[in-house]
Amino acid sequence: MIEDEEKVWSGTPSQLVNIKCYVLCGLFFWTVLPLFFMYWKYLTTKNTKFEITSQRLLVQQGVFNKVTEQIELYRVKDIHLDEPILMRIFGLGNIRLNTSDKEFSEEVLPAMSNAVELKETIRNLVEALRVKRNVREMDFR
Repeated sequence: MIEDEEKVWSGTPSQLVNIKCYVLCGLFFWTVLPLFFMYWKYLTTKNTKFEITSQRLLVQQGVFNKVTEQIELYRVKDIHLDEPILMRIFGLGNIRLNTSDKEFSEEVLPAMSNAVELKETIRNLVEALRVKRNVREMDFR
């Protein structure tokens, strides 16, 4: 980590993102193959980790091979919060970040608990970092 960088938040998606798969595989459990597929979906969700520092968003994914993506927070242009009805029942939401990063123009944090507070935390960090680094966002169309 960079000298003045500190960990602000870390978490993983809820297994609720796999509810359709779990229900469908549960209906066809006697064929055994859906059980393996269901377990794989569980592992991929469990091994997805998000960490927000005072300067970056780190996304680590992978069961066998780990891949870590990093997005500088000052590159975040827009933050969207989606709360589908099923997720709202469980207090979850999807946070979608649109960035000016060419490789990762959109990053989704799926099924996050306390999504409203997390969205505001990210927003505050983005604004503070932009002021600190004197970054201005400009779109050319």
